[in-house]
Amino acid sequence: MYIKKLFFVILAALCLTACDTKHKEDSEQELPERLEIADEYKWDLSSMYASGEDWEADVKKFEESLGEIVAFKGKLDESGKNLLDAIETMSRVQSLLYDIYVFAGLSFFEDMRQSEKGDRFSRAQGLLAKYNETTAYFSPELLAIPVEELQRTIGDTPGLGMYEHYIDGVLRMRDHTLSEDEEKLLAAASDPLGRFNNVFSAFNNADIKFGEIVDEDG
Repeated sequence: MYIKKLFFVILAALCLTACDTKHKEDSEQELPERLEIADEYKWDLSSMYASGEDWEADVKKFEESLGEIVAFKGKLDESGKNLLDAIETMSRVQSLLYDIYVFAGLSFFEDMRQSEKGDRFSRAQGLLAKYNETTAYFSPELLAIPVEELQRTIGDTPGLGMYEHYIDGVLRMRDHTLSEDEEKLLAAASDPLGRFNNVFSAFNNADIKFGEIVDEDG
């Protein structure tokens, strides 16, 4: 629903990582290791998850919650309450995914050389793809409801009006929304196709070693 928002956080981390790499190229001195940097200059992720076990617990909770979303498949047009409950369930599960994904991503960008953090971020990306697969039915099914009927449903269902802007956003993308099977296929492909960028990012920001040369001034 608002899944793109979390990518801005990850994108910011990518930019910081890229800036660190560029600074390393331009600097005559080696950048200090993360352990050598004072805590006041590092982000603290402990407020999100105090340990890897806590993160794993939320992953399990997220995976179990996907079934709650599937339960509304084929029922959105039955009542306004079904539509409202579906949207609120998706929102709740998505908020959990935000925490899982952002924590894994920011942990990974702390030091991209640590394979454990890389594996965790890779899993988070897989969970994102799984969420998109699970919710692939929602937009096509919502768009199948006649606009006039949908507007009446919004007006007659207490609480649904709060999501009218979101529903309008789905309707606005009508010409760019595929069938459920096609949307699900695209969602499933996002994870494996994204691996190429992960490999490049790890190589470019962590594995590649920049040597030294002597210029015309010695």
